[in-house]
Amino acid sequence: MQTELLRRLNDSGKEITASPVSAASLAELIQLVESAKITGAVGKKVFAKMFETGRRAGEIVEAEGLGAQVSSDSLEQIASEVIEKNPENVAKFKSGNEGVFKFFVGQVIKATRGQANPQAVNEILKKLLAG
Repeated sequence: MQTELLRRLNDSGKEITASPVSAASLAELIQLVESAKITGAVGKKVFAKMFETGRRAGEIVEAEGLGAQVSSDSLEQIASEVIEKNPENVAKFKSGNEGVFKFFVGQVIKATRGQANPQAVNEILKKLLAG
């Protein structure tokens, strides 16, 4: 977030003291990401809106429905579908190609439009691919 803030300030020619995002607002956004109420990717989108509008993170997340995390049951179903559609990558994974695991994670995140908690996706995929 620090990099995003400094980049946007630089791009807009503003000093840190003229930032449209207060320290308290930035702290609120970081708390939303760290508590997994929103993903890091969603956090960047929210920050951009905060910088443009001066609105609070929680207000943006609620107004735009960005905090709706995907349930574990839905994640498991999506992960199962991704695994079923990619038997050749399952075979690669089971033969020791650990790198293909990132492919599965990416496909699940893509299917949830970035709303899934990456930690939960990793856990569910590990469980399903081990079986």
